[in-house]
Amino acid sequence: MLDPSRILSGLCAAGTVAASLLLASATMQPAQAAPLPTIKEGTLSVGSDLTYPPFAYLKDGVPAGFDVEFMQALSKRLELSSEFIDTRFASLITGIRANHFDVVASALYVTPERQKILNFIPYLKAGSSLLVLKDATFRPTGEAELCGKVVGSMQGASWLPKLKKFSDEHCAANGLGAIETREFDTDAQVTQALRSRSIDVEFMDNVVAAELLKKFPNDYEVTSKDLIYPVLIGVAVSPQNKDLYGAVSEAFSKMRQDGSYAALAEAYAMPTVSDADIESVTSTAQ
Repeated sequence: MLDPSRILSGLCAAGTVAASLLLASATMQPAQAAPLPTIKEGTLSVGSDLTYPPFAYLKDGVPAGFDVEFMQALSKRLELSSEFIDTRFASLITGIRANHFDVVASALYVTPERQKILNFIPYLKAGSSLLVLKDATFRPTGEAELCGKVVGSMQGASWLPKLKKFSDEHCAANGLGAIETREFDTDAQVTQALRSRSIDVEFMDNVVAAELLKKFPNDYEVTSKDLIYPVLIGVAVSPQNKDLYGAVSEAFSKMRQDGSYAALAEAYAMPTVSDADIESVTSTAQ
């Protein structure tokens, strides 16, 4: 006959072993990765000037363009949804520094000055072009011909300090007349000023100029022969947000490896970056 006390003792021992196994199993489970530090949990907020085709603009009220599709693809790899905060270009850097959004992706040129306050992941090559009206008599092929002229530009553009330096050191120093610059909130406003002939030439991103010529081939012409002030375009991240910077860098690396980045760039006729381009920027990240 079975001893009830032995049965009870066995059941208790079995329960203890089972509990130990469950505890060990739970301990062996891989730890869940901490969520990326974004302003809104589960969402990557992107500061972008949505008046700047083909990089970023509104199509039927919905964000569209290369930068939009690029950031949507990156966000998906980070397992985040994406939200675009329409912000005028001149306010993008102050906006990210004030934590209004997590990153900036808006054809933002990488410059030494900007690298002092932001970290960048470069993703495109770029440069500037000179745009005039089709019937204009003034047809500059480079910056040297801008002395004494009125040049229109979007406010906050990285080429403005370079243009002023050239004006001071070359134009004014040689008695050729300073370059007068007039800045506007949006690129469309600069083009309107060109149409009204209140400026002599528009200084603009080469890809944006090419897109404008596709739409209005009989109205405008790019007269510059080479890219002026070649530069890289990058996603900007606050230096304090190192985890997000690393995650975005890794996601972009995977897009380059699987070909999705090249395919998107080809669809928009955008010049891609090389390993050397990326290293030239990321090696100086703070």
